[in-house]
Amino acid sequence: MDEQLFPQQPVPPPARAPPPAIAPMAGQITALATRLKLIEERYANLGKRNQLTEGGLLAFERDAKTELRVLTQQLMEMRKRINEINSKLDAISGELGSVVRKHEFTVLEKYMDLWQPMSFISRDEARRMLLDADAERTSAERGAQIEQTTTDTATMPPATPPPATATPKSGARSDRGGA
Repeated sequence: MDEQLFPQQPVPPPARAPPPAIAPMAGQITALATRLKLIEERYANLGKRNQLTEGGLLAFERDAKTELRVLTQQLMEMRKRINEINSKLDAISGELGSVVRKHEFTVLEKYMDLWQPMSFISRDEARRMLLDADAERTSAERGAQIEQTTTDTATMPPATPPPATATPKSGARSDRGGA
């Protein structure tokens, strides 16, 4: 059964010893075969080195692409931040256009020194002053009435009552001029 699966191959004839004229050539052929074997081994070693170098280059290329992708993302983020900063600077410069300049401020300061608004009175103080003045006037008028009535009563007969005079109300002027 083994014979059917693996048919027998003819056996080569045994090697003969080379004739004497071919003997120097046989040494050269053996030396060439040895050199060929060394060259084949070197070629195989160079192939292995080449394969390792290619593997290293592929890994380096993969890493370089990854780093390039990361750097590109960082660059895009930096550009975005720079654009945000530029827009904020534009907004600030726009607002600086509406800020008072030093010259304008000194003019305003001179007007403030001229007018001296701290010496102005408030509405409450003005009302108080008006009420006080009105009260003083009414008390002066009453005092004058009392003096007049005492002098009139001395010259007049006691049967006639003193004449009545109309006095303004003390709160009548408080609303005038107030804003």
